[in-house]
This record gives sequence, structure tokens and C-alpha cells, in this order.
Amino acid sequence: MALASTTATNSAIQGIFPTSTNFWLAVHTASPGTTGANEMAGQTRGVFTVGAASGGAVSNLATITVANPGSSAATHVGAWDASTAGNYKMGAALASNVTAASITFAVGAVSFNAS
Repeated sequence: MALASTTATNSAIQGIFPTSTNFWLAVHTASPGTTGANEMAGQTRGVFTVGAASGGAVSNLATITVANPGSSAATHVGAWDASTAGNYKMGAALASNVTAASITFAVGAVSFNAS
């Protein structure tokens, strides 16, 4: 098994999420897998940026709000490089399912890591 240094994992995650770039957060009704599958229909992705990587992870620098129909539970989030369509970057499970017409994530609440 290979083990990477913190410097290497910081570089890896920062390669996916550069600090000077906008990304868009989507909510998903099941795991997005490696393709961004199961994106909730009818939502408006929330724009965000990340800070410098630390400990192999990056997180959002400002509050993110994702407007959606509120008729299905969001179970995961996914990061994209565009407000619609675009390229899927990475996803993660929510700590608990959320059913609401507007889901707001606090500063630092959305974190992606390279491990």
C-alpha cells in the first residue's frame, strides 16, 4: 500500500479544486458515484470556492445555498465545474438526509479530501 505525504495529498486535492476557480455544488438523491449520477432534478446548483488545502482537504469559503423542489431527500452532494451540465469533480455523503426546498451549507461545512 502506498502512503502519501500531507504535501502530496494537499497537491492532489488542490489539483482538483484550485483556489482561484468557481465550483458549483449539487445535491443528489443517492450516491453520485464517479460520474455525478442521481443529481436531484429541478435544482439550482450553488456556487462556491475553496481555500488552500490543509491535511489533504479543501472546504468552502462562504455559505452555499442549493435551491431545489424539496420533494425528495438529498443524501449526497456533488461538485461540478459549471452551473449546469459541466464536469463532475467529486461527491460525498451528507451526515443525514435533508428534504427542504432550500439547503444551506455553512462556511467550512462542505469538505472534500484526497484520501
